[in-house]
Amino acid sequence: MKEAVKFWIKVKILRTRYLHRCFILIAAITIPLTMALIFTESMMSGIAEKFITVSDGHLQVNGKFSADDETEKYISRTDVVCSGPVLLYSKSGTASLLLKGVNPEYFTSDRLKHLRLNVLDSNDSSSELPHIIISSVTAKKLSLLQGDRVALLVMPNGTDSNKNKTVMRPVLCVVSAIYSTGYNQLDETLAFTDFDFSCGIFPAGYTTEIIVKAKYTSALNEVRWILNTDLPVSTWKSKHVSIYENFEVSRQIILLVLFLVIVIEAFYCSSVSSELVNDSMRQISIVKMLGLSPSDVRLWAFFSVETTVLFASLSGLALGLILSFNIKNILNMLSESVIETFSSYLLDFSVIVPYGRIFIVMSAMIIISSFFVFISLRRSGRIPILQLFTET
Repeated sequence: MKEAVKFWIKVKILRTRYLHRCFILIAAITIPLTMALIFTESMMSGIAEKFITVSDGHLQVNGKFSADDETEKYISRTDVVCSGPVLLYSKSGTASLLLKGVNPEYFTSDRLKHLRLNVLDSNDSSSELPHIIISSVTAKKLSLLQGDRVALLVMPNGTDSNKNKTVMRPVLCVVSAIYSTGYNQLDETLAFTDFDFSCGIFPAGYTTEIIVKAKYTSALNEVRWILNTDLPVSTWKSKHVSIYENFEVSRQIILLVLFLVIVIEAFYCSSVSSELVNDSMRQISIVKMLGLSPSDVRLWAFFSVETTVLFASLSGLALGLILSFNIKNILNMLSESVIETFSSYLLDFSVIVPYGRIFIVMSAMIIISSFFVFISLRRSGRIPILQLFTET
């Protein structure tokens, strides 16, 4: 008899309209939560990859460095570059850039994938002039096209081979190619040129960029000490402290916002449970007369609400994952948009699912909602049997 009563009250509660509304709302909340976590994590990882691949590498040695047999197993690639600050002049304006001198081997298939170069025909009549590669952001700012001539004002950078301090001097160059990484904050500060030309104007600008193998990227400080060199060594994180700190602050702020949303969702679940009890007072009074204990009533109501929360969360998570993996076309449209707002974001990135963070957020949603629902349902045990005679 008691089991039949339990089954009846369970079915009665599960059919209530409040749970249907609860399911829809929680699923609707979980979808953007999931997409926000995936979007931000993917974008931040994409920005870091751009800086590592195109700008600095995982580690930077201040000078020329060659890996020995012991360190070779940790390193994927090393590139000696020569760089320094320049002012780039055109008829329409100026731009302050870091000019990096590289060898042709620097442009590996992986780097070309990030740079998306448009290269000038090698038979161009201006090929006798030093060639530089600028970004599409710089080209737009200075109204430049491939093949245009520009003036470089080389800034003082150390001393030359005769120990004489270098001085400012103009150099005439030709724009041989235009690149775009998709991230304007990187593109607007970086340009490339030939390594030999760069060595002539930046005699003290040698740096060795090191790309670490994937399985060692989480232990850069350890690899840094394994290099065993007297030259100063830094990581990309220490070189771009503000960018890395912005990443971490953004992650924490996003998690904080998500937890605030979860608390609001939990309050709503507790409200649903209260409405569920208020709407089912007559049925609860009946089952109490039939011998069902208050704890059984609370248990079934709690089970009903939390089952709804769980299935709604899983449904929203699944839909959020599906939408995140199929949002590439929208991101491509946004990246090509003329709307200025989107120019500050990197929209060309690989989708990365932060399973750990998603698990934390989903677990917090279940735990916090369970707590509020439990508190709300305690009042169901105080419903008197006389309620049966007062409810119509």
